[in-house]
Amino acid sequence: MTVSHNHTDSPNVIPGIVQASIFMVGAVVYGIMTVSAGSPLLWALYVVLLFLAVALSVGVLRFRIKREPKPRWIIPLASAALIVAIIFGAAHTALGH
Repeated sequence: MTVSHNHTDSPNVIPGIVQASIFMVGAVVYGIMTVSAGSPLLWALYVVLLFLAVALSVGVLRFRIKREPKPRWIIPLASAALIVAIIFGAAHTALGH
């Protein structure tokens, strides 16, 4: 008797874990930059970036692990995170750190 395994029954969670890890590592790097600069503006931008990173991580993991439909807010949230990261980098450079 042969047992066939359907690979579509088990979700491939590795891409989701990698994506979520990238978001969180980015948040840690920006946190280190914020602490080293000590600027209130950078702290405010970091809080926004941290929120976006956590929200994106949770959204990606729910999409990959629970096989929920891809949330419609993922792309706009990722775009917002990129814009805030660019503003953060410009402010960090302008402050001379």
